[in-house]
Amino acid sequence: MNIDLTSKRALVCGSSQGIGKACAIELANLGASITLFSRNKSSLEAVLTELNSLENKTPNQNHTVLVADFSEPEQVKTAINSNISVDLSHYFTDIDNDDVLTYSAESISSGLSVNTEGLLSGSSDIIGVLSFTLMITDMAGESLSKALSIQITELPPITVPKEKNSGGSLYWTIGVLLLAVFRKNTKVKV
Repeated sequence: MNIDLTSKRALVCGSSQGIGKACAIELANLGASITLFSRNKSSLEAVLTELNSLENKTPNQNHTVLVADFSEPEQVKTAINSNISVDLSHYFTDIDNDDVLTYSAESISSGLSVNTEGLLSGSSDIIGVLSFTLMITDMAGESLSKALSIQITELPPITVPKEKNSGGSLYWTIGVLLLAVFRKNTKVKV
């Protein structure tokens, strides 16, 4: 099966190690831009470095990091609300297909920017409609512009279970099941 995730963004929670990290690497290998999300900033930055050094990384892939502790709902909400990342490059198509296109923006909210590849990123305290002008210039100096509006909504309330569970009960259950299987398959001679 050939899966192409080019121009897609994946948010991978718990991506500083283990299964989350493995998922992030695999999704990046499939072409997705990854947003790594965990509470350990230094571990996330190490994974980000690894993603940015992958052999098949394309210039259109923009990997980012969000840091928050899921046991603190307000931290998660703030981290998500403060990080915007939208690929705007699909609004214009180069007819020559071999020309280098450069993107820029006018009248954009402070805290946000558009890089030369057409990625809108940054943070915004605006909840509602964000309007700006996206411009594109080719190698010959010809340019076009387009007025765009993006709707930014507030996250719904995030709730956390009253008890924090470290997963210990899950490990205990698995251990009991393995013990039961082991005993069932063990023959005792008298």
